[in-house]
Amino acid sequence: MKSFLKNKAVETNNLDKNGSNFLCVGPGELKTTAKLLMSLVHRKKIVTDSWVTDSHKAGYLLQTTDYLPPTLAATNFDVDRSTLFQGKNIYFTPAQKKAYGEGFKGMENIVKAAGADNVGSRSAKDIIKPGYEEVAIGLEAIAIGLEDGDNDVLALQGNNFTVYKKDLISSSILAGELQTDDPNLVIPRKDDAKKAGKPKSKTVTKKSAKPLKGHRILVTGKLDGLTRREVTQLIEDNGGISETKLEQGLDYVVVGSKPGPKKLEEIEELGLPTIDQAEFTRMISEPE
Repeated sequence: MKSFLKNKAVETNNLDKNGSNFLCVGPGELKTTAKLLMSLVHRKKIVTDSWVTDSHKAGYLLQTTDYLPPTLAATNFDVDRSTLFQGKNIYFTPAQKKAYGEGFKGMENIVKAAGADNVGSRSAKDIIKPGYEEVAIGLEAIAIGLEDGDNDVLALQGNNFTVYKKDLISSSILAGELQTDDPNLVIPRKDDAKKAGKPKSKTVTKKSAKPLKGHRILVTGKLDGLTRREVTQLIEDNGGISETKLEQGLDYVVVGSKPGPKKLEEIEELGLPTIDQAEFTRMISEPE
């Protein structure tokens, strides 16, 4: 079988950018292995293993689109994932790095290949207080930690950081778009999270009036000049409630640049009121 593929100019070696042309996966539920994620990032053709046997029987390479795994067929498979994390610093807490074990290096390579500016492991204090260069060029930090027993997660949450489960990486690569708006990928806040936060984060804008008092607000997409953490703090400093779950009862959905198309469809289906960044800025500039 391998000789048949070689005769048809199918590369069967490693999965780097210039390596194998295809990744064959077994039947049943698609497993999000490192090989699968790297193949998606490098835009390799991914097929079920029956493509190989059927092509061998036919004597020529069959159309791969007919053998795309169902899970991938439901996504925007052909999207370029090499810029998925562009403009982002992806940081894993030390506890999450330890949980990965020897697989952490492979995960670093996948995230780098998907466009992240910086990837590594950092404690909460180093994420909360980024270096001068990171601040100067406006890179957004995305923190990933363990769901339980991770003190760095508690410290980050206590400083108004949203911390994500490790599944954020695989889910975003599979979907072909960043899934930071998916509440199922956010680590829920514990009651003692705010007590664990050291040191306190800087205040972005704090006003004596509370123009957003009591309003439940969700932000989707990127707001110019603001990180996700700063947006959350801005809402809370002005009396609002920053939400991560898209549902009935939200007072406003602030739509920034590059919102997910599925998210927009869901917003329309729920009939939620939407505003843009300019309107949001106007609202917080007005006195109560």
